[in-house]
Amino acid sequence: MKRKTLATLILSSLLAATLSGCASAAPAQNTDAAAGATEADKVQDTKAAAGSTEAGAAQIAKSGSFRTAKEEVDAITVGWNLGNTLDATSWSGMGKEDLSSETSWGNPAITQEMIDGIKEAGFNTVRLPVTWCGHMDPETHEVDAEWMARVTEVVDYILEDDLYCIVNVHHDTGDKGWIRATAANFEENKDAVAQLWQQIAENFRDYDDRLMFEGFNEMLDDNAEWSNPKHESIAAVNDYNQLYIDTIRASGGNNAERNLICNTYAAGCGSTMLNGFVLPTDSVDGHLIAEIHDYAPYNFVAPEHPETTTWTEAEVRSGILSAHTTFASRAVPCIIGEFGCAPKGDGEERYAWADYFCQTAADKKMPLIWWDNGNAKEYGIYDRKGNAIADQRMMDILLQYAQ
Repeated sequence: MKRKTLATLILSSLLAATLSGCASAAPAQNTDAAAGATEADKVQDTKAAAGSTEAGAAQIAKSGSFRTAKEEVDAITVGWNLGNTLDATSWSGMGKEDLSSETSWGNPAITQEMIDGIKEAGFNTVRLPVTWCGHMDPETHEVDAEWMARVTEVVDYILEDDLYCIVNVHHDTGDKGWIRATAANFEENKDAVAQLWQQIAENFRDYDDRLMFEGFNEMLDDNAEWSNPKHESIAAVNDYNQLYIDTIRASGGNNAERNLICNTYAAGCGSTMLNGFVLPTDSVDGHLIAEIHDYAPYNFVAPEHPETTTWTEAEVRSGILSAHTTFASRAVPCIIGEFGCAPKGDGEERYAWADYFCQTAADKKMPLIWWDNGNAKEYGIYDRKGNAIADQRMMDILLQYAQ
């Protein structure tokens, strides 16, 4: 199966190279629009030809047709994180893992049927966390071809169902990650990070605007500080965001206009993180999205605090309203890329919390993406083995407030 997938990927890559061979390596504005209707018709014919290949159905050759960031965020109704799967890692070092890492945290391998079930449940967006370091050469930083092919296969599953897809760099950051929010780390690793994103960008260069990239997950400093980072740490996150944007845009093709997601320090929504966030300079207008994660109040939602069974509306509102105010003032659309709550007590307070959280976010038109780690005792609401919703009552709440 993997051999077939890799062969298909190579075929699709050759086709994509043919379609985009004239694309500039530098950021570019829409060139097809200037070519007129006749050229646009040719591109549509090429797009139809691409659709005849296995991966081609997820690709598009026409540029100039991408939604703006606001349009894309408005199109997201409710999302689901495919957590603890492609992001699973043993942290054994760069280039030490194989495809078995996908199931190393107890979740089954991803299938088309699993994604079909997600669509049937009512989600229209899948955030696909991916950890890359265990599949990168420690010297050249080249991503293992089989791993890139597997990531591509899963992206194709998602796009085959006409869902939006977000691909990121996940546990490469965090308390055990190699990418840290310090000036020294940025100087040491900026070339490796750029090489990583260059490979991801080139692999997906011709995919359409249903595919979004997210520069990194929850980047922390050397002290794994979550709530009170130093100015230097926030500045490093801003530098990494700018590097990521520049690298994607330089890859050309549809990446010249692809909507790109930038996180704050730790993906946090505290005042320090929000106030220090600098929106990267971009070569195109209106194609950047901000993202935060919000597990508030943490002691209530976290499974490691079963003793906390109460919450307040003020605790829930705080981060959502702060993020909305910050990014609305900058005319940047914002999504909540992770949120969720573990079962608590008899469950009633959890559902009341979810109702209020979703209503508050919906009022501010901030789409939500539920964090699902596959464990029903924690954040799992979808049974990946049975391909069905395991908590329909929670799903009904999510759908009730879907934008």
